[in-house]
Amino acid sequence: MALNSRIVLFLVVASAALLSPSPAASDSLVGGWGPIVMPPPPYVVEIGRFAVAAINKAANTTLEFERVVKGEEQVVAGTNYRLVVATKAAGKMYEAVVWDRSWLPARNLTSFKPYDGASNLS
Repeated sequence: MALNSRIVLFLVVASAALLSPSPAASDSLVGGWGPIVMPPPPYVVEIGRFAVAAINKAANTTLEFERVVKGEEQVVAGTNYRLVVATKAAGKMYEAVVWDRSWLPARNLTSFKPYDGASNLS
């Protein structure tokens, strides 16, 4: 009789643990975008600097990086960084997406456009 009670108790506790929502699971989906803490860590600032330098090279412009305003990251085969970067030119801001694989020396700027504040970037 005591063994049956223990089995039932175990099943009830295990079911409750499995069915209860986990804060970590509800915050973001696997492969989804998650916020970057502000102020941003130094490696995120470096990625913002890279984005401005890469667009300067590709578009023959002379934007000057000022700071990372906000951003999100997405873990894929590497990490995508979606950043809002401020530039010194009349306070203009841009949304940049950079794909980074920290174990390799190369980064890729995949998108760079004026930031209008309308994106769903958190």
